[in-house]
Amino acid sequence: MSEAAAPVRPWTGRVVLVTGPTGGLGGAFARAAARRGATLVLAGRHMRQVERLLDEVIELGGTDSAIYPINFEGASPLDYEQLAATVERECGRLDVLVHAAAQFEGLISIEEIGAESWLKPFQVNCHAAQWLTQTTLSMLLASKGQIVFPLEDEERIQRPFWNAYGASKAALATMARHYAEELESRSVRVHEFRPGPMRTALRAKAYFGEDSNTVPLADSKLPPLFAAMDAHWAR
Repeated sequence: MSEAAAPVRPWTGRVVLVTGPTGGLGGAFARAAARRGATLVLAGRHMRQVERLLDEVIELGGTDSAIYPINFEGASPLDYEQLAATVERECGRLDVLVHAAAQFEGLISIEEIGAESWLKPFQVNCHAAQWLTQTTLSMLLASKGQIVFPLEDEERIQRPFWNAYGASKAALATMARHYAEELESRSVRVHEFRPGPMRTALRAKAYFGEDSNTVPLADSKLPPLFAAMDAHWAR
């Protein structure tokens, strides 16, 4: 009997930076990229959870993967410059940047939301994406890289009580469109990725009466995105 064929790992040698890797979408993307042989840089603050994910991605094929501890709520532009410099020094390249970090405390009235609860979503959902994209862009240009901006349904986040989360994700969508148009004629592909409803902890905060078993897992949303990413590198 012949031995089983070795798994195909088309992303071997590629480096993927995922923010918010312990969330539903970030973790799903990290595991899928590891199965393809990519080296993962997992940037987040919940170290115990990130360490468990690191063990998973290494076992799945993401050899030489690593953790980068960072708190996006309080990180400064200098922190993002240091993150980018560390990736370049330790990995030598960056092929994919996935902005999966998200901050959502729950639905709240616009007249009741406090200053900190208003500022945090913008810091995590919007400012972090801008500073990290800007500081890593030279590496992405050099590698014909790709950027993934996970976006929300625009109609939903314009409804009452979404407030700071909705406004910050709307700002992120505008930023993603700017990057997509400004980089269209260059080597970097920008994915304005709207996965739709997913079974995540973030969604549970807004739809706490919902039967989670009726909502698709984040993994099921990724095949079209990976197909588009593969097509970019196949050109």
